[in-house]
Amino acid sequence: MPEFCTEVDVDPIEFVDACSKRERDRLIKYLVEEDHLPESVLTFKQEGDDKRGRSESDFIEKLDLLKEKFYFLSSEEEEYLNQIFKKYL
Repeated sequence: MPEFCTEVDVDPIEFVDACSKRERDRLIKYLVEEDHLPESVLTFKQEGDDKRGRSESDFIEKLDLLKEKFYFLSSEEEEYLNQIFKKYL
């Protein structure tokens, strides 16, 4: 029996647009698991859903990125962060 190979070129935007909300949620979770997106996107709420502004959302995203860099911090940087933590704890 002959074999046929087909190639389908799917635009990512078209793919996502064709997904249901449940499928998009699964896609986002997969992208987080594969480290393509920060975990903060799982809890991110649209502006207007709560009182979180854009600068606060940016701050939280930066903290998520920083937590992955613990072993790259110098002792001075670590001490500086500890001083900030102590100030607000």
